Amino acid sequence: MKCRQCGMDKLSVDFRNKSGTICLSCEKINSRRKYLEHKSNKSTDDNLELNSIYELYDVLTELNLRPPIVKRRSAIMPLQECIESLTEKAHAILKPEDFDWLTRSLDMFTPDELYDIHTKLEMSNSLSSTKDRKKLLDAILDRFMTYDDNYIGKDE
Repeated sequence: MKCRQCGMDKLSVDFRNKSGTICLSCEKINSRRKYLEHKSNKSTDDNLELNSIYELYDVLTELNLRPPIVKRRSAIMPLQECIESLTEKAHAILKPEDFDWLTRSLDMFTPDELYDIHTKLEMSNSLSSTKDRKKLLDAILDRFMTYDDNYIGKDE
């Protein structure tokens, strides 16, 4: 059977019923679009996902396939605005200079200095405590602790 929305040949088990014309994968995308369109407080991620679905529909239409007709397109945030917003949030949370601590040579620091540096990194970003930020700080701390375990003082 061929899905009228994505144009792919699929087995009958990939359709809701034997006479179905839209595969389960396309149904899932359509349901997600409907949910996002009716969601009252859309996040930037929601808007980005909705834009992606609309772009998929545009491509399918250009290929002479039959995605759902969408009328509410202008009500969402433009794609470029979504991308810029996500980029700003990512830079605010995960600063590029913090990643340097994962590869930088630690030979010039004592374990006490590294502990102070780690504390400053945590304090400077205490407002943006996300899972990704925590993972980064944990990775930096693990690296500092490994260095501390292997540290041989200059006067020893």
